[in-house]
Amino acid sequence: MLNAGQTAAARQLLERVVADAPTEGGGLYLLAEAQRQAKDYDEAETTAKRLVALEPSQVRGAYALAQVYESRREHRK
Repeated sequence: MLNAGQTAAARQLLERVVADAPTEGGGLYLLAEAQRQAKDYDEAETTAKRLVALEPSQVRGAYALAQVYESRREHRK
């Protein structure tokens, strides 16, 4: 859905997925991406930080957070 440009629909679905499985990293990662694509950078940042806290040894949380900062043009964070 995200790759097909259906950001709003994907976001709604992913919000339900994360509500049902809040410790599933894949859902959090995709939700952060949907939020970022919707230009809801504050929510995307919050979700990415949740993912970093959940999986501190994995790279995808840091990558999601970096994408948010890039979208905001906050290159020094």
